[in-house]
Amino acid sequence: MNKVLKTFRCKVTKKIYRAGSVYDGERAEELQALGFVEVHEPEPEWPKHIGGGKYELSNGETVKGKQAAFTAQAELDETVNEDGESQDADTPGE
Repeated sequence: MNKVLKTFRCKVTKKIYRAGSVYDGERAEELQALGFVEVHEPEPEWPKHIGGGKYELSNGETVKGKQAAFTAQAELDETVNEDGESQDADTPGE
């Protein structure tokens, strides 16, 4: 979701975007650099509730129970280093 910070008119569509509204166009990065739009990249929320008390983890695994799912996802998140690459649990980080 891209939040409009300052009112402007899009040079492509001629549509007026008012401060506080949502910008849904393709020029978000350009407008952010000019100070008109604040760009937010939504991160997927894990675990995802899939119904029946079951949750899907970021690795595709299914877990039953909310607390168990959040615990398992926290463990998965710990095994991912800052580069986004997973590391083996038995191998210490370098």
